[in-house]
Amino acid sequence: MNKILFKIYLLSFFIGIAQPIWSQSPYYYYKQLGIREGLSQSKVQSVLNDHRGYLWIGTEAGLNCYDRDHLKQYLHQPGDEKTLPSNNITFIAEDSLCNLWVATMGGICLYDRENDNFRTLSNGGKPIYVASYLLVEGGVLLSGSGAIYKYAYATNKLEPLYYAQDPAYYTPFWQMIRFDDENILLNSRWHGIYSFNMRTYELKKIESFTEKKLYLHLSGLLSPSLGKRLWQRIVLLSRR
Repeated sequence: MNKILFKIYLLSFFIGIAQPIWSQSPYYYYKQLGIREGLSQSKVQSVLNDHRGYLWIGTEAGLNCYDRDHLKQYLHQPGDEKTLPSNNITFIAEDSLCNLWVATMGGICLYDRENDNFRTLSNGGKPIYVASYLLVEGGVLLSGSGAIYKYAYATNKLEPLYYAQDPAYYTPFWQMIRFDDENILLNSRWHGIYSFNMRTYELKKIESFTEKKLYLHLSGLLSPSLGKRLWQRIVLLSRR
C-alpha cells in the first residue's frame, strides 16, 4: 500500500457564556498537526476524542496524545511491558467506564491514566490480537482471529468466550454489532458474516448470505442503529 501523507486539522469549538448560547456566533480555531509539530508518523489510522477532550491519534508508527497545548508520543519499548505492545495502532476506543483501549498489531492494551503507561491484556501469558470491539452489559466484547473474549468490569479480567476449532474460522472479525438480546453479528470482510450467541457461545456462519459469493465489505455499513434492518438487507441480497 502506498504511503499516504496527510495532516490533521483540528477544530475547536468555543461558545461564549456572557450571553445566551443561541445568540452567540461560534468561534472556530484551527491548528495543524504534522511531523513538524511532533506527530510520530503521517499515516493516521485511528483518531479518538476522549471524555476529557484529549485527542488520541494512532499511526503505523506510534500513538500520539494532543491535550490542546502539547503533543506527546507513546512508543513501544522492547523489554518494557508498560509500553505499547506494538507501534502499529489499529484502533482506539473508550468504553462506558471511560477506560481507554489501544489496539495494535501486537496486542491490545488499556491506558493507565494515573501512571501514564499501559497494561497489555493477555491470555495464557500471550498478548491477544483484537480486530474489533463491542460494548456490552458489564464489559467489552473483543474479537480477533478465531477467538472472542469479554473483558469484565467486575473482575477487570479477560474471559475467553469462543475459540475456533476449525482453521477455516481463523479469520479476523473487523466489526461487530448487536442484533438482538442474545446475538451478535460479526463482519469478517471477505469471508462472509457470522453470528455469535452470547448465551450459548456458539458461532455460526450465515450460509444463506455467503453461498452466492456475495462477500460484502461492510465498512461504514455496520452500526448499532441498523439492528434488524441489516438482517433484512442480508436476506434480500442473498435472494438476488
